[in-house]
Amino acid sequence: NKNSLKKLKKSKEKLDKIGLEAEEFVEKFERKCMLKHPNNNKIRIVSHEDCSAGYDILSYQSKSSILLDKYIEVKSYSGEPHFFWSKNEVKTAAKEKNNYFLYLVNRDEINNDDYLPTIIQNPYEMVFNNNEWNKETQNWKFKLKSCN
Repeated sequence: NKNSLKKLKKSKEKLDKIGLEAEEFVEKFERKCMLKHPNNNKIRIVSHEDCSAGYDILSYQSKSSILLDKYIEVKSYSGEPHFFWSKNEVKTAAKEKNNYFLYLVNRDEINNDDYLPTIIQNPYEMVFNNNEWNKETQNWKFKLKSCN
């Protein structure tokens, strides 16, 4: 079962489209939650401007927040909840602690009017350092040791 470059690119395009749909859903969801916030128009997807930020969306944790203090990483899935988390995203989650949120968006239910995503605050503790989640390595980095 060969994977041609064309097939790989098509698969990547589909993942990008699915990711964007989930991010737009969460942005809209956050704006609705923060409807009464005077600056709710500043809630935005940042991953388009800076894909190395370690999160996808900037929002407010409460209606009284003055600064954009909520860093949201959006992951979408179909079927059982699962996602891939980059080293940079994990590092950012560890640094931001309770200001970092993981939104798990079920693609099978995203179009239901009453659908709510699963929201995990401080996912570094609640997911990464938690035995309720199985972690599986997808890639390894190999570096030649110096001769010294």
